[in-house]
Amino acid sequence: VDLALTADFEIGGGDLVIDLRHNWNEQEVKNVTPSTLNASTVADLENQVPNNRTLLTFNYQTGGMFGGFLRLNNFGGWGDSGGQIAAPDASEFVKYGGEILVDLEAQIRFNDMFSVAVGGENIFDVEPENDGHFVAGLLGVDTALTSPFGNNGGFWYVRLQADF
Repeated sequence: VDLALTADFEIGGGDLVIDLRHNWNEQEVKNVTPSTLNASTVADLENQVPNNRTLLTFNYQTGGMFGGFLRLNNFGGWGDSGGQIAAPDASEFVKYGGEILVDLEAQIRFNDMFSVAVGGENIFDVEPENDGHFVAGLLGVDTALTSPFGNNGGFWYVRLQADF
């Protein structure tokens, strides 16, 4: 189930768009043909995608010179069995908690042709919880590899844009 709500406001000589999106899903494997999927694979199919995800974006644009956005990404809890290196009976299944990530960007337009933006994704450098699987730990894995928001932390960028 997806829900999307958008509202527009005129504030301070610019336009503010507030965008709220929520996704709820539930995955359930109901019938497994013998000798095809083991219990760990079924657990991963049912749990690696969070049941809930919410995005709240505030996007502000002036008459052309300045713009930017602030986005909050809320990922619900999820779980994982350890994948290919796990016991086939899902006995190593680990449940992880949800996280909120914050993205931010500011943009300045110099003229009709050029603009520059500075921003970041996951600006508070949130990383997934420690991987709870024994074999992954032996292989040097620190954070959960199957995290729905990645495992690399924050990402910063500068973007120069030319419109022709």
